[in-house]
Amino acid sequence: MYIRGGHRPHNRIARLAQPRHRREKYIPTRDQGRVCAIGKPPSLALRPVASKGSDAMPPIDCGPRAKDRQSPPKPNQHPGAAAVTPPAPPTTNRLPPVDTYKNTPSRVFASQFEEPRSPRDYALRSGNKLGEGSFGAVYRVESPRTKRQLAVKQVKFRAQGLTFDQQREVKKEALKEARLLKALDHPNIVKQENCKLYRNDLRIVMELIEGSDFQDYIKAHGTLSEDEAKVVFKKIVGAIAYAHSQGIVHRDLKPANVMRTNSGDVKVVDFGVGTKVSSTNLARTCIGTPLFIAPEKTGRSSYDAKASDVWEAGMTLLFMLVDPPADRYAKDRVAVMWRDPKVSALSSDCKSLLRRMLHTNPRFRPTMSEVLRHPWFLGA
Repeated sequence: MYIRGGHRPHNRIARLAQPRHRREKYIPTRDQGRVCAIGKPPSLALRPVASKGSDAMPPIDCGPRAKDRQSPPKPNQHPGAAAVTPPAPPTTNRLPPVDTYKNTPSRVFASQFEEPRSPRDYALRSGNKLGEGSFGAVYRVESPRTKRQLAVKQVKFRAQGLTFDQQREVKKEALKEARLLKALDHPNIVKQENCKLYRNDLRIVMELIEGSDFQDYIKAHGTLSEDEAKVVFKKIVGAIAYAHSQGIVHRDLKPANVMRTNSGDVKVVDFGVGTKVSSTNLARTCIGTPLFIAPEKTGRSSYDAKASDVWEAGMTLLFMLVDPPADRYAKDRVAVMWRDPKVSALSSDCKSLLRRMLHTNPRFRPTMSEVLRHPWFLGA
């Protein structure tokens, strides 16, 4: 609808051919709440604006607003009485009204369970330090939202005395451990809650394990009986079998990397030297503890990483049952082991399992899934 009368060109070229002072500009009216008199929706109600130098045209009067109109009286109603609007029926299962994004119901619900987005929200105090290594430390922290007790592993890859290549290698290994823990979800493997990389360090938020590792536990309480070792070792093998199914190997399995919680549960920790292998299961880097390392790691350029985990698991079981001195099995461990009277006193099923897991040829070792099906675990 246009105010000015007369013929108006229907195409753009003809309109541009007119003189500039005769052109008209059309914008939507500001009365969006009114109904246009000619039946067009409010978005199509146009108001002409005169060109520069002339007086502005008044807006179109589209009638009263919709909310100001009164409904027609009913047949039995007095003409002067105001129409009474019936109340809206009550609705059920409606969310409470929300004004800001910060207080949306989904965000309020999630904030009750989520951990802080940034590990810097946790206060790392020296008094809460659980352990310290060459490139970092582990701290006990409390979640500011859920008040849960957690552990934060801080890896400083810009420590003093490290060259640029060494810093890059430490950073690479720390990031690899964070990726491996994120891909693993097993009740007997330490769980990662959050991870964040900063300029000078990497912080991995994990579940807090209240207890001690089996190396300290055996030193304090002595070796385990076969019945106790069955329950513990079955959980260790189940965790490593799950990691192998995900294509991940530990490569440093030993009693110091197996935690015993105060409730008696078992957790496999420290995947710092672990890696992800392909279908061939071959690895090249010789990594591990000398007492528990597989023999093929030291004499070959490449080795079966999953088979080496089986050897290290067998040495872990032997440590739990016999607690061999470190100097006795450091050289020619296999020959000396079978002559030990403590090993000879073990049951026949236990010695059968140890012989298979500690075979010098990795091709004849069982997989972790086959170890779980060994008769020694019956009744565990």
